[in-house]
Amino acid sequence: MGDCARRRPAVAPLEIEDRAQVVLHRARERLGLAHGFINGRSFFYARYPIRVRRAEPVRVHLANLTEFDLVNSLHLHGDFFRYQPTGTGDHWEYTDTVVQCQGQRGVLEIEFANTGTFMFHAHQSEFAELGWMGFFEVEG
Repeated sequence: MGDCARRRPAVAPLEIEDRAQVVLHRARERLGLAHGFINGRSFFYARYPIRVRRAEPVRVHLANLTEFDLVNSLHLHGDFFRYQPTGTGDHWEYTDTVVQCQGQRGVLEIEFANTGTFMFHAHQSEFAELGWMGFFEVEG
């Protein structure tokens, strides 16, 4: 067994439930048409928002599995989140946007301070137009 397999993460997991696993991918079809997906469905979370509670920590495992695009991103409107690339280190970034190259992954931790509807989407407009967008519905 290699050193990586034996090593423990430098930061213990927070006492929160993993609420979402988000896989970003995109498919090209015949005639040059393409669709953007979050967990396999275009615009799904735009129609059916992810419901969470205000001030309740939410952990999102984010993975970019796009095949034809070199980078993908996630931008959250109205709040910030903690982001840790690969989810194994002890460095967290406080931001509202992350960019991932192909195959990259990371962990987001969000605690919404307010109730309401918060949009998330790719920061490449062509991806958002193809279905890579959705909402968090934050309840009291």
